[in-house]
Amino acid sequence: MWFFFKGKEKQNKEIEEIKNSVDYFKKEFKKVAEWIKHLDESKEESNEKIKELYLDLRNFKKRIGSLERQALFSGEKEVLPPQPQATLASQEQLIIEKDFKNKIWEALTDKQQEICWKIAALNKENGDWISIKFLASELYPQKHYSKVRSTLSQYVTVLEDMGYVQRTRKGRETYIMSTQKNPYLVKSAAKIKK
Repeated sequence: MWFFFKGKEKQNKEIEEIKNSVDYFKKEFKKVAEWIKHLDESKEESNEKIKELYLDLRNFKKRIGSLERQALFSGEKEVLPPQPQATLASQEQLIIEKDFKNKIWEALTDKQQEICWKIAALNKENGDWISIKFLASELYPQKHYSKVRSTLSQYVTVLEDMGYVQRTRKGRETYIMSTQKNPYLVKSAAKIKK
């Protein structure tokens, strides 16, 4: 009979050890879960900070771009001989505007000018908004849209900042259209008037 109780004691001891082990694992898993939760929260905070920094960087880029354009054109006003006030102001304004527009246009890369021309031509054909996907297929017929999307979007953003095109979003598609400031629309309108 003594062996019977000794076996029960051993069994109780083993059960107690198993309970302690399970409790220990529960505590460890709880610590791991808390650590994962902490990492997720810090990841979300980091992502928010990265988004803020990205937006700040984008704003700085826009500011630097506008400052560069201003620096290109500052101090280049043409001095005219004294004339009556009304005609002097209007002539000077026309000269400055024309020089400014030409300098902005010359500051664009050849590819940006080509895109501006293509947008104007497609708008004349369709008379309506064109999708960026369609524009990509026209400009880069040999490449898949996903390969040129970001580059094309950057080009369109520059043209949009200069006022040559406008962009809108309908659902998941982005559409663009030339504005009246687009030099290719202005040139064709001048040809039609002649």
